[in-house]
Amino acid sequence: GLTVAQGSKGRIAGGTVRWTIPNLAPGATRRIVVPVRAAAGITGRRVNTATASADGVARVTATATTVFSAPAPRAVLPAVTG
Repeated sequence: GLTVAQGSKGRIAGGTVRWTIPNLAPGATRRIVVPVRAAAGITGRRVNTATASADGVARVTATATTVFSAPAPRAVLPAVTG
């Protein structure tokens, strides 16, 4: 159903995208955007899990759920004649 779009700078292996952030000061934050492409007709829930870890600190995890639904059918207008 989902594939990581080209241009992602993370390393991709086995359904996981991984970044190495060399230096992040205590209390600092870093935002990473992962562009993905959904296959046509995908429906249901997909859960994304992000985990951050480093030496000497507790691992933290966050999740987000995306719900995919089928698109509404297109209205077809009758041809105008006459």
